[in-house]
Amino acid sequence: MKFIGRKQEFKDLSAEISAPRFRSVLIYGRRGIGKTWLARKALSDAGIPAVFYVCRPLAEESIAADLGKAVSEALSLPVPECRNAGEFLDHIFRLSEEHRMVLVLDEYQCLRESVRGMDSILGSLAGRYRDTSRMTLILTVSCNDVMEPFPENDSPLFGQSDLTVALKPMDCSDSAGFCPGYSAEDRRRIFSVFGGVPKYLRLIDGSRSVRENIIGLVASDGARLGDEVQACLRSGIKGMVNANEVLMALSRGCTRFSDILRMSHVSSGPALADVLNRLMRMGWWRKPSWKIVRAAGERPAIASLTVSRCSITAIFSAAPQN
Repeated sequence: MKFIGRKQEFKDLSAEISAPRFRSVLIYGRRGIGKTWLARKALSDAGIPAVFYVCRPLAEESIAADLGKAVSEALSLPVPECRNAGEFLDHIFRLSEEHRMVLVLDEYQCLRESVRGMDSILGSLAGRYRDTSRMTLILTVSCNDVMEPFPENDSPLFGQSDLTVALKPMDCSDSAGFCPGYSAEDRRRIFSVFGGVPKYLRLIDGSRSVRENIIGLVASDGARLGDEVQACLRSGIKGMVNANEVLMALSRGCTRFSDILRMSHVSSGPALADVLNRLMRMGWWRKPSWKIVRAAGERPAIASLTVSRCSITAIFSAAPQN
């Protein structure tokens, strides 16, 4: 499929891949935002031998075996039997002292959940071989809070990458590349429903009308994206204390901090501020910005939590007094 948008991210990633010495790259963002797509495109254009390993929640012995198979197929090199993933990663780093290569650990969060101390292992190897390795190490991480790919900020990998790419939804202009046959107005309609998420935009059928696409993908029984909002909500607020209560308060029209605190029954102001900041970083809420026009007597309108079947955002505006 044609690669669309992400020009600056592609340029930056390609520069790291072509570097002659060890480089580390972290690409993170929500699921379906195009992390794997970006990495694969940069690799295909670079023409450098690459090991692309999609991490899965497996036992450590199975991970080591899968890594061995991936290395053998990608580099046509014999691989030793290793007892664990740490030993095998050390073997890959030693190979990179003699062979130029790229190692991609796609969906790295699955690996760190399966292998205890994976961050420390990988951080230690990167430090030990940094001056001798000829490898570019790329980690892709799916996370809901775009500011925290690693929840524990003291992780050995946090903030130590040579390049960090935070992928966010595309803007309307880049998103239009997924539906070139539509009019400008129809492209805006598509964007208003599906947003700038490549996972959704790739599903648009250019031979069908905008209405037919929306009904077929979102609004019909058994639609492919019919449960997407609920899935995003469940995934996004998992482990976030008081998120449901705060979202409910926003949906009921609360706009002032004190009103949200009162309506949500959150225990304290700092706790509420933390939830609102996380929702804002995730793109689900933004601070109200009121245009003050005293002569016209404008006042803030009631906030509404707008939930399309594929996008969630809190929209605030100014409305004249009745």
